[in-house]
Amino acid sequence: MKTEIVIGSARLDDDTTIDGENQMVFLFPEFADLPHECGDCVLTPFVSCFGFSWQLVLFPGGSRQSRNKDCSISICLRCVGASTMNVTQTPLMRSSMSVMDCKKGPALTRFSVSRVQKLGFIDFMKRSDVLNPSKGYLVDGSLRVVVFIRIHERQYWLPKPGPADSLVQLLETPEDSDVCFKVGGKDIRAHRCILRLRAPNLLKMIGNDRDSAIELPDLDPAVFRSFLELLYGKEAPTTFQLKQFGPDLLKVADRFDCRKIKHVIESEIAEYIITAENAAEFLVVADSLNCALLKEAAMECFNMNQDVVMESPGWAAVEESKHLPIELLRSQCRSKKRRLISGDGVDDMSVSALRTKLEEKGLDVDGTRAMLVNRLRGEE
Repeated sequence: MKTEIVIGSARLDDDTTIDGENQMVFLFPEFADLPHECGDCVLTPFVSCFGFSWQLVLFPGGSRQSRNKDCSISICLRCVGASTMNVTQTPLMRSSMSVMDCKKGPALTRFSVSRVQKLGFIDFMKRSDVLNPSKGYLVDGSLRVVVFIRIHERQYWLPKPGPADSLVQLLETPEDSDVCFKVGGKDIRAHRCILRLRAPNLLKMIGNDRDSAIELPDLDPAVFRSFLELLYGKEAPTTFQLKQFGPDLLKVADRFDCRKIKHVIESEIAEYIITAENAAEFLVVADSLNCALLKEAAMECFNMNQDVVMESPGWAAVEESKHLPIELLRSQCRSKKRRLISGDGVDDMSVSALRTKLEEKGLDVDGTRAMLVNRLRGEE
């Protein structure tokens, strides 16, 4: 086992607390001389914030979980005490980690939303960039990392829950079912009455045949089962489900025209799953399925982390698109306008704001951003 070395310093900057967001500053002296074999790590002293004790764990040569072939440093914000708590008891935290340029301030910033036990990035930045004097990341040989952290409040619009209680437990009682789907060679049973109410397009595939199994050979059983759970009233997919097959779950909801379920999935992905590393992939998926909120979230991620997004595997598909690069430029202009002008016009609204307004008026919240804007304008 590698030895953990405590070095450097950690402090809470009380003078920078803004709107409930605290700033913690961590310093790693003599970065170039720190142990930097893959898996070597060093830790800062603890600092107290939001009732927890925090320390920054740095892997100068990358962690063993690194996916980057180039040598990258890994960073993890460790919370002492949270590991003994039930995960549902720990607050969701929204954090940003910045390596500071000695001349320009924050030079590289990465964002994360997670429970307090897990805040960090496996491939934060290239070690060669940190050591490059022209980059200005090291000040007198020291690496300075600034972490802004706050209790997370939901950012993206989520459809209001319906009045019906969850009926997911019915999926566990196949003896009461009256329809069977054969998905990937596996039988999955369901109920016509539920499908009639919540997925009429799926029910049309069945017709009046009550004896034969409905073949869905192109779907994954786990994905279809997760879709049915949402159809039966489950509030939202789990984080594990979204990470494992979030895009496929979106496609199934779109395929059977289950719009509310589709909106829930895209909102949860935008809120908890999207990162600079997967933003390009989700941008392409969101564009193909008219998921305006997820598309906007992916674009915002690009605006904040352009270099990381453009180096991700999904970026090639963005470049192949005829319109997405242009839309990204427009998104940057819109983002700058919002910062400079506090506009209240429909054109300046986020997708979350547009959907909230439309929902309040009882109007359809599905469609592209342009469709939402035009729909709301028609009511003005």
